[in-house]
Amino acid sequence: MYPNKLRTGLANIKITLAYAVLSTITSYLWVYSTLHAPLGISLTLLFLSPIWVVLYEWLVEKQKQLGTLLSAITAFIGTVCITNSYQNEGAYGYFGIAAALINSFVFSTALIVGRRAKNRVSPEALAFWTLILITLCFGWSIPQAKWSTGSLINALGIGIVGSGLVHLCTTKALKLIAASEVSVLMYFEVALGWVVGYLLYQEPVKFLAVLGTCLVFLSVVIVWLKTPKVSPP
Repeated sequence: MYPNKLRTGLANIKITLAYAVLSTITSYLWVYSTLHAPLGISLTLLFLSPIWVVLYEWLVEKQKQLGTLLSAITAFIGTVCITNSYQNEGAYGYFGIAAALINSFVFSTALIVGRRAKNRVSPEALAFWTLILITLCFGWSIPQAKWSTGSLINALGIGIVGSGLVHLCTTKALKLIAASEVSVLMYFEVALGWVVGYLLYQEPVKFLAVLGTCLVFLSVVIVWLKTPKVSPP
């Protein structure tokens, strides 16, 4: 079954390659922006992408979803509150900030392309070929790395969970619901990241972070409730 699903990516090579390339560029720009700009700013600018997706569907595809747009804006405000609580230390490099802003457009385009591929390429194929391309593009750094058993385990975990599993879940979601709704639901990871940081790493509790988390959860719940429930094929 799975070999047949993976072959759908080769049968529709253009859209598969488009999604894989956009996702790889997103990964690179994310790493670059976090190295050359504070994490909070990079994360905030990246999460402009759901707003771009909603506006695209509204203006280009004529899907006027005022509720989704308001949810995206509310969740973005919540994200700003959360990231404002970070210790945004480090150089404010213009190139890093520009990379983060460009990344918001690249990431939103990847979501739109992934949604367009819903009836042509299986989610497994999109995720698999994207993971292959990301591995090839970042593989040049492997010989230069100073590996230890711990770092190797961490690298494999990040690769499998942070790339492979994330892309598989994203492409499966894009097959079932609109890209705008998927993108708004992604704000949940910002709020969840702060909660995990508080529970596991004793991150200090700040009013803005709590307020932002509540706003994100509220927006996610609204989109979740208004989205028609579709059973996976």
